[in-house]
Amino acid sequence: MNEVVLLRRELMSEAMSLVAELDSHPAGSVLRCYARAVHGQRSAGCADADLPRVAREVAAQVLRTRRTPLPAPRAFIPRQREVRRIA
Repeated sequence: MNEVVLLRRELMSEAMSLVAELDSHPAGSVLRCYARAVHGQRSAGCADADLPRVAREVAAQVLRTRRTPLPAPRAFIPRQREVRRIA
């Protein structure tokens, strides 16, 4: 197989395992953080063979320092005023 395809598979595998590991965070946030880590490490000149592992470590470290999201409180919907007609 092409080495680009293999690298992509490794990156996807690491991303999915990171989502499963950090289940207290929304999956979209984890994937976005991992994508940013991949981009940052690639820009820094990380070798392709080490890229999935290093990016996973960076993303995990960043996500662990974030506060765990709390469930949103129930929204309070105020009672609407009656509409009065102007005579």
